[in-house]
Amino acid sequence: LPPAHSSLPPTTRAAATAAATPAMTGWRPSPRCPEGHVLESKTVAGTWSFFGAASKACTKCSKDLKAGAVRHSCKRCGYHLCEECNDSRASEMLNEEITINVYRAAQPGLLPGLNVDEDVFQVKLERGAKIRALKARLFELYGLPPPFAALRRDLEGEVLSNEEYVALNDDGDVLYLGAPNGSPLEGLMDGLFNGLTSHMDGLVKELEQLEFKLNVLLPEKGAQPERRCCLTVVATARVQELLEMALLELEAEAEEGLFLEFGGERLPAGAPLHTLSLADGDTVRLMSSGAGR
Repeated sequence: LPPAHSSLPPTTRAAATAAATPAMTGWRPSPRCPEGHVLESKTVAGTWSFFGAASKACTKCSKDLKAGAVRHSCKRCGYHLCEECNDSRASEMLNEEITINVYRAAQPGLLPGLNVDEDVFQVKLERGAKIRALKARLFELYGLPPPFAALRRDLEGEVLSNEEYVALNDDGDVLYLGAPNGSPLEGLMDGLFNGLTSHMDGLVKELEQLEFKLNVLLPEKGAQPERRCCLTVVATARVQELLEMALLELEAEAEEGLFLEFGGERLPAGAPLHTLSLADGDTVRLMSSGAGR
């Protein structure tokens, strides 16, 4: 494991232990003896007594561990828990905080000189937390965007879903940080694309609610005097739609070669109004290709 991020508090362990695989219905931590040793589960096969005393008893509740009972023991320390006390301790552990190491391997950048260095990010989190909560903490502490944070139990493993349990038992246990699709570049580009798509959807909704009030001028032509009208039109409307609205409002005849002009420039018929240099109160001219400028 590489050295911890220099800006982080020191870990309480130098090495990480392998994480248990969480069950589909939830995850339960594994209690330890006071010295931190793993407890082994075993069904008691029989008991012997010395002047009526059972050979083993639960260290926590003093219940005799008789034949047929399940015990969780550390032989080295002579520490035993009955099934009930082991379950109770596991439940307590879910709400206790541990320090998680999130290891990120070195990754190539989008441009030369923008490579991402190998690093370890440390996060304090409750054992019973889910991946979603871990991602939120990584963003809060280190600014790592959750959509780019693909977490795995090993470097080549499956990406963990947001609703999976972190499922780490001890201080210093490790998860691996990478890109969503296995490639840092692909993951980053997917994230950028999704972000831009969401941003553009928001802009479209804003534009659909934006309106322009535009003046349309039909110049004098022969015996016909100059005519004007004021139209309210949504910003996403196209120039051709504005032209058709103006013809109806001015009661002008539709003929070939009609176009709208603004600032001496012909406006493209298919262009959305919001892409042009138009603003509220501007005046556009309704022209004919045969009319003089």
